[in-house]
Formats: sequence, structure tokens, C-alpha cells
Amino acid sequence: AMLTAVEFNKVVALCEDHGCWLFVDEMYAGLEGLAKSTSISALPPACTLSEKAITLGGLSKTFGLPGLRIGWLACRDPEFMDRVAELKDYTTICPAAPSEVLALIALRARDRIVREQRARCARGLAELREFC
Repeated sequence: AMLTAVEFNKVVALCEDHGCWLFVDEMYAGLEGLAKSTSISALPPACTLSEKAITLGGLSKTFGLPGLRIGWLACRDPEFMDRVAELKDYTTICPAAPSEVLALIALRARDRIVREQRARCARGLAELREFC
């Protein structure tokens, strides 16, 4: 089950009230709500709602491109992002150049790719329901 916008906002407010960081894995963003909606994204990225929210995104799930190994963290706290950059530089210099080029192509074609992925998931869900 997925949180509603009201529930999600309550979680964000609860974290803010208690000074907690909120980490949200949004790797499937754009594929949610297949049974109810055709919207591209049901909830805003967490990092847009709070200074202490961290959003994890990438191309593996929604874009169907796990082999590219391209993802990102987004947060409005510059000190947190500086620390993340330090740690990343310590472990990994950069992704493969072909992966970066293919990622850019995919991001530019986001609407089409997400629409096709949603259709593919909807067909799979229909087949699963038929099977069960």
C-alpha cells in the first residue's frame, strides 16, 4: 500500500516536529497508483517538502535501466550534500561515460519512457490478477 498525500505530509511534519531526518526511496516514482490513476507521480519528492528530507532516485526501476547504475540523492541541506559528495568521492569517482550518455537520453525521453513502463506494469498486473 502507498501513503496518501495527507498521510505523507503527516510523516514529513512528524519528522520536522522531532528534528528527524526523513529518507525516502523514490526509485519507483511514476509507477505508483496504476490501478487508480494515470498521473505520472502521485506524491511530490520528499526533498521538496522538508529541509531534512532526502530523496533517493534513479533509472533502475521507473525507467527500466538497471544496467546503467545511475542514481541520485536530493536534499536541500547543503552541508549534508557536501558530506555525501565527500563520501562518494572516496568510494567512486564517476560512472561509466556510456552510462551517463544513455542516462541523459533517458531523462530527456522521460515522459515517453514512464508512459511505456506504466503500460507494461499495468499489463503485468492484469496478467497476475488473471492468474490468481
